[in-house]
Amino acid sequence: MSWKSALPSRTTLNLLPTLAKLLGGCALSGVSIAPVHRLNAHNDYDMAAAAGDFTTIVVGNPFGGDNAAFARLVTTILNEENSLQRSNFTTQPGQNALKQYRVVFVFNAARLDDQTLCGDPPTLRGGPTGTAPITVQAAFCNGAVATVGVYGSVSSGEENKFRALITQVQIALFPGRTALSALTP
Repeated sequence: MSWKSALPSRTTLNLLPTLAKLLGGCALSGVSIAPVHRLNAHNDYDMAAAAGDFTTIVVGNPFGGDNAAFARLVTTILNEENSLQRSNFTTQPGQNALKQYRVVFVFNAARLDDQTLCGDPPTLRGGPTGTAPITVQAAFCNGAVATVGVYGSVSSGEENKFRALITQVQIALFPGRTALSALTP
């Protein structure tokens, strides 16, 4: 074995700042994640991501204020951490989006089952604003079926903690499809 083969790859070195941010964010922010994985999640994600726009539904706003601005914040965080796919998480997908695939985030609501999250989006309601912890339930939906469901919470709405929450939810929703997964064989 040569000395060069013992060195980390360029990809691994490029991903170290992201890994440090993710792991540091979890340890410091009190993020709690409980994912439930189902079969074919990777295939469904690859299909949806290949289309470009990825329909994202954001329900509730734990901070109060402009719901559209909050939804843009969530999709911005998702797109910043989506380094291995060229999809665009958006609340306003173009015609290229595959309509049966979507990601749903519901904030500060009573616990819902994953199938309810993927059911009829207009019937979903977020919970109260200004409360701690902030909770989020998220599902990756193929039609009315949840391919993956996640429940997460964070101790407060500080920016770094909220970003860590959304990032960890994304990793749990799409295992093997985020920057962190590039570090595993």
